Amino acid sequence: MNVYGDRAMDYWRRFRPTAYQAIPHPQEFFSTLGEQIADQVQMLADQLAGPDIPDEGYLGKVGRLNNATMRAAEMAMNDLVYSSPPEDEEDEEGEEGEDPDDLWTRLQHEQFQQQTADREQYVRERGDEADRAWRERTGQPPLT
Repeated sequence: MNVYGDRAMDYWRRFRPTAYQAIPHPQEFFSTLGEQIADQVQMLADQLAGPDIPDEGYLGKVGRLNNATMRAAEMAMNDLVYSSPPEDEEDEEGEEGEDPDDLWTRLQHEQFQQQTADREQYVRERGDEADRAWRERTGQPPLT
């Protein structure tokens, strides 16, 4: 599991304990989520960094790329992890919550929708050749 998956798991353990307990295979779930976040961070960082700047020195470029990666990570974590609000105290006191199987299915569906949206944006920006490269990088099957 990568650092993004660890952060997401920690957030869910601390702020969404009931939802976390409802996930049948948390290691698998957060490993997958971490990979999706990493893919989104890479794509966003490339966009945020922009093209090389003429006469930009080594340290300037490193700073620009690091800044873009940190901003992209913050955006991806906000979008895919922190957008799930912390559980209410009422939920923790025993109110009936969402069925674990329904929650798991919904979370998988949301991840699939996000991945599909990411691919569509990537293809719009970079074309068919980029789509093939994206599919190779993410392990997605080729279009038939």
